[in-house]
Amino acid sequence: MKFFNHNNEFKAREKALRALKRTIERRQFDKDKMIELMYLWQSCIQQEVDLFEECVAILNQIAQEEAAEQ
Repeated sequence: MKFFNHNNEFKAREKALRALKRTIERRQFDKDKMIELMYLWQSCIQQEVDLFEECVAILNQIAQEEAAEQ
């Protein structure tokens, strides 16, 4: 199953969030850096949404198979 291979994406997400937090805490509002971090953060969030959708699809398939067996 594909969705068990996302460890690197989760690490990237955590790294992006920490970098964004540091940038904000240090009040280093470099516009280009903030934009870069926000795009990276959005990408990480989209990966989580995709992972959730994969899980939902698998659970729906299991439910349909169980319903067909009854």
